[in-house]
Formats: sequence, structure tokens, C-alpha cells
Amino acid sequence: MTPGAQLNASIEVLDSFLLERAPLDNALRRYFRNRRFIGSKDRQAITGYVYDAIRHLLPLQWWGAETARHVMLAVLVFLRKEKDPASFFDGSKYAPGTLTEEEVGFLKSIENQELYSKDQPEAVQLNCPDWAYEKIKISNPEDYKPLLEALNEQAPFDLRVNTLKTDRDTILQWLEEQNLYAVALQESSAGIRLLKRHPIEHWQPFKEGWIEVQDENSQRVADILQAKPGERVVDFCAGAGGKTLAIAADMKNKGSIYALDTSAGRLKRAKVRFNRAGVHNVQTHTLKDENDPWLKRHAGKFDAVLVDAPCSGSGTWRRNPDAKWRYDQSALDDFAALQQNILQAASKLVKPGGRILYVTCSVFNQENMDQVRAFNENNPSYKCLETQAFMPHCTSGDGFFVALWRKI
Repeated sequence: MTPGAQLNASIEVLDSFLLERAPLDNALRRYFRNRRFIGSKDRQAITGYVYDAIRHLLPLQWWGAETARHVMLAVLVFLRKEKDPASFFDGSKYAPGTLTEEEVGFLKSIENQELYSKDQPEAVQLNCPDWAYEKIKISNPEDYKPLLEALNEQAPFDLRVNTLKTDRDTILQWLEEQNLYAVALQESSAGIRLLKRHPIEHWQPFKEGWIEVQDENSQRVADILQAKPGERVVDFCAGAGGKTLAIAADMKNKGSIYALDTSAGRLKRAKVRFNRAGVHNVQTHTLKDENDPWLKRHAGKFDAVLVDAPCSGSGTWRRNPDAKWRYDQSALDDFAALQQNILQAASKLVKPGGRILYVTCSVFNQENMDQVRAFNENNPSYKCLETQAFMPHCTSGDGFFVALWRKI
């Protein structure tokens, strides 16, 4: 593809996202699936354009980028530093049509400017929607600026070593032999960080189930749950099974884990990962909702329950920058109500002396400490043992919140 064709494709993807506000990964996947002629290098280029736009959307729009074409034109100017951005819009086959008179005026208005300006409101300088900016400022009054600045950075690329099959030193040695720079993570005994992102699905250690991609702070969740060999454990919102795999490794494949989710598709993908990792102590079950009869039949039978609750994902904005543009206060209210319902339903599975761990990848109090207070008020039979917030400006991982209770 020509540079113009790559840009035009990115405009089409961005236009779709701005209209539908669907997950950006899904939008890209759907676009490429319907255009299988697009090669890997072109896909990478298109994806790069789109993520540049989404990662800096608010300041781009502040400069007057109203349409997807405007946004990509501004990306060429501000982020790609192209000397002749208009040349990408030459109207040739597959390239964007030539600039309109209005677009030429917009181009002139942003020439010799900087994307981030002191003239911008603070929320724009921190690239945060107004509704979220106010909530984060209230939740973190002393360090909201470094927090939001960290959420605008590029996310690190972390791996978790599957200790059922190998150890970290072996993987570090393999990476060194491949001339790939990597370091051992400090907060996870099985964690490794690479200098840059790689398509690891082609690596033999991945195909053999020796490694998985998982953020450092996400890996810490299993450490806090402390599932032991022989226990009965539930991963209540298991999704595609990333945390289930870490729990299974801690349990050394002994005991039993039930991976639950409302999506049969996610659990199907999880089974593939379980098989690749050599995990055989996991059973899956698709729940209808938080009132599924399965929960009543298994009440009070488990040593530990993990609730990795659906949330705004605000702690992962640097990894998923589209999430900040897909949700608003109304969506946050819906998440909060769902989280409390799920936490209440999951707590019924815990036996006396057992524990339940509530987790979000959110930086909003409404999804974190507010949920802890509500659960404490309604559940006197549970004692809160600890709460922790792992923030990206204080740690090297994504933003996570955890709360651990023991049933009395």
C-alpha cells in the first residue's frame, strides 16, 4: 500500500470508532478481516496511525480536528512531523481525496504549533475527558497530574512465565540468545519486561505454553489471593483466563479451579490457553448472570474466590486509550451497580474461613473504595484484611485496585 492508502484506511477505521465508540481492537480486527489483502506491515502502519490519533484525541480536537480526516491531518503535522502532509491527500487510487478549502485552512492554522499548549485547559493538556478529569482530581487530589501523565504514556510489555513448565531464568536466557533485551520484574517472581512489544505468538516458548503476556500489576493479583495446592478456588469473572493461569501455577495444578464468565466465547478462548499451558485443574462454566442457579448449588464450598470485576478500565488507558472515549459517567454508574451485584453473588460461594478478593483495573473511587465500603456495610460476616491501589505513576504496571476479605 502507498502511504496515502495507509492513511485513508486509518481514516476509515477512526471514522468508524468515532461513530460507534466500540472497542478499537474490535474495529481494527473487523476492518482487516474484511480486507485480507492488507499485509502485516500495512496493518501495522494503519494501526499506528489510529492509535496515535486515539492516544492524543483531546488535544487534536482542541486544535479544531472535527472529522477523522482532520484528526489524521493533525496527526501528520503534530506527531509524524511530515513536511508536506497535504501530499498524502492527493486523490489517487485508494488515497484520501484532495484537501478541501476548509481543510487547507485548518492545515495552515496548525502549522508551526505544538500539540500540547499552555493555552489549553488542564484537562486537555492531560488528555482526559472532563467527566473523568474531575473524578480523578477528587480521588487523587495530590497526585492526579502525574497519574494522568502516566496514563498517557506507552504501556510496557510484560510477560508471565508459566512455572508449571519452566522458570524465569530459562526464559531470560532464551531471550538473550535471541538478542532480545529483557529484565526480571521486581514485584512478580514470574514476571519479565521486554524493551519493546513483539508478536510473541510466533515464538516457540509461547507455542509451548511457557509464557503469557500479562501486565506486572495484573500478575500481583494471584500473589495476593495466595491460592494453595489442594484448595477449591473460583475465578468469578475469568474472561480469557489470564489470572486463572497464574492461580493454577500457584496451586501447582493441584486442587480445583472453576473459571466462570457470562461469555461462552471468552471461556472457549481460555480453554485454548489452559491446554497450551498444561493446566488441567480448571473447569469452566458459563453463567447466565449473577443470579445463575449454579451459584446457589455451590454456595459455601470454596476456599478462595477472585472477582476481577467488569470496570471502566481507566487504569489501563495507556494500553487501551480508546476506553477513555467509550465511557462516561452514566457508564461508570452502571459498572458500579454491576460490581456490587457481582461481589454480593460471589461472596455466597465462600466457606467460613475462606477469602474473597475484589479487583478492578480502575483508578476511580466509585469502582474501588466506594465498593469496599458498601460491601462492608452489607456483609458483617466478612472482615476486610487489606486494600491496595497500584497506580501507574507509582509502579511500573497498569492501574489496579484490590480488596481482600476473610469470611468469619
